[in-house]
Amino acid sequence: MKLVQGSLFESVRPNAGFTLFIGGGVCDVYQTVEAEKRITRQLLQLAYDYGVSLMILTKSRLVLDDLDLFKKINQETFAGVNLTITLADNDLVKIFEPGASAPEERFGAIRLLRQSGIPSGVYLMPILPFIGDASANLNAICSKAKSSGADFVHPWGLTLTTGRNKQEFFHTLEEHFPTLLPKYRLLYGNDDRYGRPDPRIAQRFEVDKPELKAYRFIYESGLDFAAKRFVPAGRIESNLKLSETLMRAAYLKKTFLNQWQEAKRLDHAADWLEGFDQDILELPENELYQLGLPSQSFTYLSELSLHGISTSLRELEKQAYLRASHSTASIDNKSKNV
Repeated sequence: MKLVQGSLFESVRPNAGFTLFIGGGVCDVYQTVEAEKRITRQLLQLAYDYGVSLMILTKSRLVLDDLDLFKKINQETFAGVNLTITLADNDLVKIFEPGASAPEERFGAIRLLRQSGIPSGVYLMPILPFIGDASANLNAICSKAKSSGADFVHPWGLTLTTGRNKQEFFHTLEEHFPTLLPKYRLLYGNDDRYGRPDPRIAQRFEVDKPELKAYRFIYESGLDFAAKRFVPAGRIESNLKLSETLMRAAYLKKTFLNQWQEAKRLDHAADWLEGFDQDILELPENELYQLGLPSQSFTYLSELSLHGISTSLRELEKQAYLRASHSTASIDNKSKNV
C-alpha cells in the first residue's frame, strides 16, 4: 500500500518513537529493478506518512532517486542514509561486488546527501583479508570519505559462515586470486558458527583485527568511527545518550584495548538504560548509585550533563588510536623484513 502526499497522515504525522533500519545482510534494498518497481520508495513513503525515523544502508547510487523523500523525512523526524564502501579500486569492486555502483558514485552520493543536510557515512565492512586491508585501500577510503563530507567510517572484518556464501566467495578467489585461496581456507577453516576467522591463523597472518588497522586512518582523517544516535520523540534523551556513550566505550575497549570484562559490563549497562523508564539525570544521588551501573558510567554521565560530550570517551578514542598505530607499525615493519 502506498500512502501518497495529501493522505490523512499528511496533516497528522505522529513520531513512531523508534528508528526503522532498511538494509540487507543478504541483498541490497536498491536492486537494479528498484529503478522500475520503486518498492523501497513505497517503504520510505510509508515511513514519512507515519512519522517513522529511519536509517538506510546500500551500495547503490539509486538511493539518490529518493533524495526528495529523505529530505522530507529528515525535516520531520530523522533519515540517515549510509553507503557500504570496502574497496576504493573499481576493478576490485567489479570482482567482489558485481552490480554495485562504482566507489566514486557512492562517494558522490554521500556528498550530495550531506549537501542536502542528510546524515551519511561509510560502512567499511567487511574488510577483505589480504585485499581490502591494504593500507593504500584503507587510506583511500577514509580520505575520500572525508572529502565527501561523510559523518563517520565504521570498520569491521570479514565473516564467512559455512554454506553457499562461503563456497561462492572461495570460487571467486579461485578465479581471480588463486594464490590467496589456500590462506583463506586456513583462515576460515575452523567453521566457526558466526563465521569468524581462526584467531591463531589470523595472528600468524597478521589479520586478526583488520578494524584495528582501519581505525588508524579513520582517526587521522578526523572522522567519527560510528554514526551519531538519533533520539526519537517520546524517548528519554539523557538515558539514550548515556547508553550510546557506554556502547561506544565498550566497542573501543573490546576491539582495540582488550578490556573485555569492562566492555561487557558497559554493554550490559547500555542495554539496561534502553528500557529504563526514569530520566537518569533527575534521580537523587543516592538512588543513582543504587542502580548498579559500572562506576565509570557516572563519569560519562557527569561529563555529558555538564558539557554535552564526554572527554573521557575522547581520551579512550585516543588510546585506541595509539594502540592501532603501534599495531599497524609493527605489522608494516614485519612485512618489510620478510
